[in-house]
Amino acid sequence: MKNTDFGHTLSDKKKNVVLRIKDIIGSDVIRTRLYELGILPGQTMTIVTQMPMGGPFIIEINQTRIALRPEEIQCIQTL
Repeated sequence: MKNTDFGHTLSDKKKNVVLRIKDIIGSDVIRTRLYELGILPGQTMTIVTQMPMGGPFIIEINQTRIALRPEEIQCIQTL
């Protein structure tokens, strides 16, 4: 699904910056997975790092670190 409201996705952001989640876009399967992991609009989170060669991103939310695939991270829009 394309980003049509010009929000920013996490893959556009720098590491170690606190971000507020604006919306979750994408397929129902990806949105449901992110919701189940506690990644919800209004939450704050930080990108810790990205693994080399296009690997997963490590994010921190609610004092928990989570690895997300690049296609999942692109579904998270931030303010």
